[in-house]
Amino acid sequence: MQIYPLKNYLDQGLKVLVNTDNPGISRTNATHELLRAARMTPGGLSRMDILSLVRNGFRASFAGYDLRRKLLLSAEKQVLDILRQEDAVHNE
Repeated sequence: MQIYPLKNYLDQGLKVLVNTDNPGISRTNATHELLRAARMTPGGLSRMDILSLVRNGFRASFAGYDLRRKLLLSAEKQVLDILRQEDAVHNE
């Protein structure tokens, strides 16, 4: 398996992201590509690493500023809701 220094890039503060390029041709999706990236990264990727990759993807979008900001805020709210639900389950 190919090894990719993705975690090193994230740890150095580089704004990296994972893309699907052309899902119709490559027959992939964002989830598959994130799992693939995690498998290619020595030690894998943490939940926060993956969230950083997703956030970087929103920030690098070709969408206009207002739409990009709206989508990013919506995604961040959804992530926080999920994390809060998981915390509630773990604290029961």
